[in-house]
Amino acid sequence: MSLVFKLYYDMKPAEYLIQVRIAAAKQALQAGASAFDAAADSGYTNFSSFYAHFRKLSGMPPAKYRQLFAQNISRAVMDTPIGPLRIVASQDAILCVEPANYLEKKTGQATYQVPADRIIPNDPSGDLVKACMRELKEYFAGQRQKFDLPLSPEGTNFQQKVWQQLQ
Repeated sequence: MSLVFKLYYDMKPAEYLIQVRIAAAKQALQAGASAFDAAADSGYTNFSSFYAHFRKLSGMPPAKYRQLFAQNISRAVMDTPIGPLRIVASQDAILCVEPANYLEKKTGQATYQVPADRIIPNDPSGDLVKACMRELKEYFAGQRQKFDLPLSPEGTNFQQKVWQQLQ
């Protein structure tokens, strides 16, 4: 049976199952689920395996995929004196401000694979992206030294601890 499957699908049944599970996880992340919930709901009992499979098949970690592709997330790229910056926000907080080409360099994703700007109208996430752009513009003009927006960067426990110490 396994040989017939491999001949027909050009992969082993286990590889096919991984692709099916990761596709389900991507849908969950796009709907706004956390990475942990997406892993559990797609049949993973080991988060490390999920993370490795997801990263291998999508070129990015699940949290970054959610940041970029979730339906309830606003995002925009802004030109600045230090180069273009990508701003990503949920309804509650700024999730990410990073060089716009960071993802492409880090994961090897082609620019066309990264979703276009989308500021959700009449939504707190869109308002946060606009406010962040305004504050960054003021900062680069020398008119601001402190940022007032709520932050919620997504990262590992270690990254979260480092960011807390830096604040």
